[in-house]
Amino acid sequence: MDLHSLHPVVEPMTMEIVPTPEYAPTLRTSLRLVKHAGDRIREIEALIADFHWSTVPSFTMPASQVGSEKVTVTHATNPLFTQWDRTHEVAFRVGEVVNALRSALDYSVFVLAWKDSGAEQRFTQFPIVPASHAFGNREIQRRLRGVSAPHIAAIEAIQPYNDVKWLAMLAELSNQQKHMRPLQTQPSLRIQIGPNGRMLETDHSVLALEVRQLAITCRIVDPKKSGLDPYPDVMTLFQEILVGISAYLNPLLAEEDPGMRIEVPHSPGPELCTK
Repeated sequence: MDLHSLHPVVEPMTMEIVPTPEYAPTLRTSLRLVKHAGDRIREIEALIADFHWSTVPSFTMPASQVGSEKVTVTHATNPLFTQWDRTHEVAFRVGEVVNALRSALDYSVFVLAWKDSGAEQRFTQFPIVPASHAFGNREIQRRLRGVSAPHIAAIEAIQPYNDVKWLAMLAELSNQQKHMRPLQTQPSLRIQIGPNGRMLETDHSVLALEVRQLAITCRIVDPKKSGLDPYPDVMTLFQEILVGISAYLNPLLAEEDPGMRIEVPHSPGPELCTK
């Protein structure tokens, strides 16, 4: 008997084996996106905390602002800021945080629509609207197609028109980054000055002060809103957003798996637990 006729000869070759993907909708992806945001926030915190001044900085300010709790100075020329070199590193991570948190919300609606309706729904999105009458329009209903009434109520409860500020801030930052320009950051300092100062200009318009202690933070700034109060420092801002997003997601995570939840500590720089 010819064995070759029973067992054909296979020439040596390289093969790629690709498994057929099997997907079941799960909110664990939203959980992972929030965890990713937490990782980037800790990197921002480390960039700020690890910064060291090469020389003890002095501080110049308009003499007219002496005694004020908040002083506005020109960053490019003030000695207090010229050593700061981490603007782009911080801004890049701030953008990642905003994208991850916005995506976590969008993905939650995609999963809820699939689970509630029993079938995948296309074109879903987490809606963020400024007024209550807009929440019921046709476009918003399209984004929430398949989502059950109780889950729609949970989404509506955190809309900005219900005085939920964190969601309004997240929407503004996300829209700015996606549709206008990358987010920008700048340092903001809280300083303790010494008792001695000296005038730098003959007209006594500028005062140079000794800096004894300082704490640096970073803020997101919008060049089109110069002169207006900036956003809170990034650590405070993201802490507020994380507390809000965890309050929304945790009940939904518990429906899927009672062991899943987001733990946000009380201080900035979250250690996000994916229990």
